[in-house]
Amino acid sequence: MMYLSGWGTKIGQEVILAVTIKPTVFDEILAKAVHSKFIPAIYNTIEEWKKAVQRSPVRLQ
Repeated sequence: MMYLSGWGTKIGQEVILAVTIKPTVFDEILAKAVHSKFIPAIYNTIEEWKKAVQRSPVRLQ
């Protein structure tokens, strides 16, 4: 993520927040993630994906 943010050099992104979390906590968060766009191979229908998005506070990009 640091690379994608331009290592804090982009205008408006001069500050980077780094957090340390346990791998088990990260795994729990990731398990709740829903893709930010519809992927037919994972979600059977757009409606199913939209419902998953509504239920989850975590987006996967």
